[in-house]
Amino acid sequence: MKEGDYLRECASGLHILLWVQPGARRSEIAGRYGDRLKVKVAAPPEKGRANEELVRFLASLLGCPAQSIELVAGAGGRAKTILVRLPFEEVRKKLEKLP
Repeated sequence: MKEGDYLRECASGLHILLWVQPGARRSEIAGRYGDRLKVKVAAPPEKGRANEELVRFLASLLGCPAQSIELVAGAGGRAKTILVRLPFEEVRKKLEKLP
């Protein structure tokens, strides 16, 4: 996977623009969705479960603690912005390795 418009460097790390599909069989990266990265999460979209699973999944994928990841926009919708408190290049390299 190549770096795309969905990665944006900021003062405290980087923002990842996501399109999230809740209720999937398993949590996984599903490619691009316009200028966003599409992520399927294995949790229903109720009581914040999908958002919690999204943070857990991204932390596992990026090899960082969940405290390094924060949902900063889109808690109630599919278009979300995540703040990752890691160096931009580190995250970009990890996402590049994905199919």
